[in-house]
Amino acid sequence: MSATIAQRQVDKLTHLFSFDNSEIDLLWGSALRTEPAYFAHQFDDHDVRREAIIDAVSLLPKPLILYTTTVSDANDWAACLRSRGMLRVGVVTGKSSDEDRQTAVERWRG
Repeated sequence: MSATIAQRQVDKLTHLFSFDNSEIDLLWGSALRTEPAYFAHQFDDHDVRREAIIDAVSLLPKPLILYTTTVSDANDWAACLRSRGMLRVGVVTGKSSDEDRQTAVERWRG
């Protein structure tokens, strides 16, 4: 199945999950949350770029993921954001343990 649900998929879900041909309630997840947004911009000045990222992180809805290209960058950004008062910051990188990843996901849920 795909993310687009037509009558055929509704019928299939009803067949798979109803008991004694009872009706099922379908709930579209997209009605409950907005889709992810991605922003890209090129900066010629490192300091201007850094401040723009900090402003964006401050204003965008949470939870939020700030992607970096290196483990070092991820740790540096976490330290920077914490120094700006954003204390609920987690770091997940290719070097993170399974336990650290699980903890980060659980913290997203509140």
